[in-house]
Amino acid sequence: MPADVGQQVVSILYYSIATSDNVNKRHLDIRKTGIYKGGYLTVTDASHAQLSPLACEITDGSHQVKVETTVAVNIVVAQATPYIILRWSYAGATSDYMEIKAVATPQTYDLVVAKCSFDGIGNLNGISYGDSSYPRSTPNVQDLFLKVESTGETELRVRIRAGRIQSATAVIAINDQKSNLFTRPASNSKVYLVYVDPSTGAIGIDSSGTAAADPTAPSYSGKLVLAEVTLSSTDTSIPASKIKDVRPFITPRAIPDGVTIDYDDAGKLYLKSVPSALIPSVVPAKVDSIFGSWTNLDSVGSVLVKDSVYKVTSDGFVVASGISHGGPVYGYTSSANPPVTEVCREDSGQPNKGSLTMPVRKNEYWKITSNSTVTIRWIPIGSGQCVKQ
Repeated sequence: MPADVGQQVVSILYYSIATSDNVNKRHLDIRKTGIYKGGYLTVTDASHAQLSPLACEITDGSHQVKVETTVAVNIVVAQATPYIILRWSYAGATSDYMEIKAVATPQTYDLVVAKCSFDGIGNLNGISYGDSSYPRSTPNVQDLFLKVESTGETELRVRIRAGRIQSATAVIAINDQKSNLFTRPASNSKVYLVYVDPSTGAIGIDSSGTAAADPTAPSYSGKLVLAEVTLSSTDTSIPASKIKDVRPFITPRAIPDGVTIDYDDAGKLYLKSVPSALIPSVVPAKVDSIFGSWTNLDSVGSVLVKDSVYKVTSDGFVVASGISHGGPVYGYTSSANPPVTEVCREDSGQPNKGSLTMPVRKNEYWKITSNSTVTIRWIPIGSGQCVKQ
């Protein structure tokens, strides 16, 4: 027979008497507490609410049981005791029933049914299941899925439990693992993001936040964020109190990468830039328009002029038109500053009728040269600008 390694506590050993004390410990810390079925309130009059039959899993911290009610229960409520709760404690007696009562403030192991609201003279007039301080006790049955936890060791790492994510093309399994080392801030505190790369399933740490006395989290863009970790300059370990769980179990919209697609101020997706490889087939089928607005101005509001060098912040097109002919018009663009590669030329010889259009790649330079009078315009793919050099 195996030896007792680790001072094990087995809920009910073979041939042991199944006492209530043993049975009521069996699911402690294994089954999640909460209201699993029913348990909704209706207002019956100014001082009473009726609770429908329910099934719940409830604990007092050392024992845990399943309790069901089979008939509706009328509860006396008052403005001073607005929370309807379920409370249970183990006494090892046949009278170990659950309490159903109204309280001013729920206790640690209470299950919250709802919060009652009252009118100006103290009459019951509504029920809320989403109170910000004590919301309804719904079982967190996905609690361990990709959960970020303390390692329990003196180290600046966290543990990420195993789980799965859905990428654009496949289901990706993520193994139970420790994170890389966090680098604590030099002063004050800083918020870090523990996240999953939504395309590869790799676990990462975003440390781009700014240290401050009251720090804020970095942007979530492009990441499936699991937790926010707040570290101070003196921390040597990461206890549970430093970890804020923000796992999005249901994600109804795309996760923007923050490079080509991002959220605007209203929370809507918009196109920032388009990789050139996507333009022939993918982009026209996915978006209504990829172009920004026509402009004859650079990034600081000055008119675009010939013989000046500009650097662009997105792909786009330079158009030189309205030429009063005094000679050819040349268009140069390349990664060099100034650009040295001639990519197009207008030499029609027709006064006031010539024009040229030149594509320019993001982060490259362009220049128009000519002895003619030239009007220059720029249209970006996305929202890029021309920055005069």
